[in-house]
Amino acid sequence: MDSIELSSTDFGNIRKLIYRLTGISLSDSKHQLVKSRLRRRLRALDISSYNDYYGYVVQLPPDHEEIISLINAVTTNKTDFFRESHHFDFMVKQIVPEFMAKSQHDLKIWHAGCSTGEEPYTMAIALREHFSTSELCFMQLASDIDTEVLAHAERGVYDAERVEGMSKEMLQRWFLRGKGNSEGKYRIRPELQENMRFRRINLTKRPWPLRAETQFDVILCRNVLIYFDRETQKQVIQGFYDRLVPGGYLMLGHSESVQGKQDVFRSVGKTIYKANAGATYRLAA
Repeated sequence: MDSIELSSTDFGNIRKLIYRLTGISLSDSKHQLVKSRLRRRLRALDISSYNDYYGYVVQLPPDHEEIISLINAVTTNKTDFFRESHHFDFMVKQIVPEFMAKSQHDLKIWHAGCSTGEEPYTMAIALREHFSTSELCFMQLASDIDTEVLAHAERGVYDAERVEGMSKEMLQRWFLRGKGNSEGKYRIRPELQENMRFRRINLTKRPWPLRAETQFDVILCRNVLIYFDRETQKQVIQGFYDRLVPGGYLMLGHSESVQGKQDVFRSVGKTIYKANAGATYRLAA
């Protein structure tokens, strides 16, 4: 099976299907990656060619188990604890004090594209390092399109190399160290998961599975938009604006922006944007 080739035609068909399902735009350079990752699906289903695999999945409903496996196979999940740490610094120094001065409800945070969970747990650690439970109550929604990484995030168990950048004191405060068969593993302490919810959300398929009235004070969507084409990026950013409270914050990845929408988002830091209250988001550039 290793000798099976992924023809340009088959790659083109699969690429179009992935775009239709997820909004992810795969460049020609991803040909080998798609071939390698889908080879496992061919083996699992005992299918002898990529053309036959495409013929099988293209007629399946979007919630079919194999469609989920296809999406899981081609999505990229790169993350670390305290990645792009300036976002967490801004959160504890600027956003939370501002929030505590004027709001009575719990701080609501959405991690859109949470991958294996390092980002939402980093946020929980950063907030609890600076604010006690009596000072600040917050809830976190952690979502991803990939069910496998979402399950990893919900388990909250990490290999030692994933946490090696943290201090010994921080590890002791916020992780349980594995013993016996779990030697070399670290588990997030349960108290950090108490107000965290995990949900599969495809950002390109609206309406999102959220209550109509649900809005967030902060949305983080870091290093996700780069996989979408420009039009899809605009659609997702519009959705985020609609889900932010007036004056809420949006944090993006280091190479991402709000597509020139300074009329509805104001830059307040490196890839940190504040929603302008009362603005109307229009898709036209």
